[in-house]
Amino acid sequence: MSELVNVELVGHQQALDTLHALSADLQQKGIRSSLHVAAKPLVEAMRSLAPNDSQTPGNRLAESISKTTARPGRKVRTGAGDRVVKAESDEISLLVGPNKKWRGKGVGYIGWFTEMGTEPHDFTLKRGKVFHLGTMQDRGFVRKQAIRHPGSRGLHWQQKALALVEGQMESGFYAGLDKWIAKHGR
Repeated sequence: MSELVNVELVGHQQALDTLHALSADLQQKGIRSSLHVAAKPLVEAMRSLAPNDSQTPGNRLAESISKTTARPGRKVRTGAGDRVVKAESDEISLLVGPNKKWRGKGVGYIGWFTEMGTEPHDFTLKRGKVFHLGTMQDRGFVRKQAIRHPGSRGLHWQQKALALVEGQMESGFYAGLDKWIAKHGR
């Protein structure tokens, strides 16, 4: 495997040598810029494969997909529930997924549920709140404090998007690096 990686890097060795000759700050900027270029096809693929929600106008999940730079020492929302990650001081990270708010609301958790699926579970509401299920009985709607969700299967749409563009990402990274070095390299 290491031989394959070394052969692929030979074609980009000049760009890598130029990058290594720059200061650490400029190296990080160049790599971060290249990661953004490499992630563009992944963002487009994820937006096209994101499951549609018939409850809302448009596709809120697709609209919430973005690229987010994880700066060292700062927390970044991942879209997996309300989870956040914190990049280490020596990492240059870019998160791609449903991590942008949609109309002021975080909808990234939907991406997590549709990707991985859910087990059957109960929805319970806070005291005083009830579900209105809409089935009429003698005097109106059925009201319940809790309902049973049957669970859902995982669609693995993010994994499929990554598999679709896997080969494009490395070439996109080096194309972005070459472009950045041509503009900023000294």
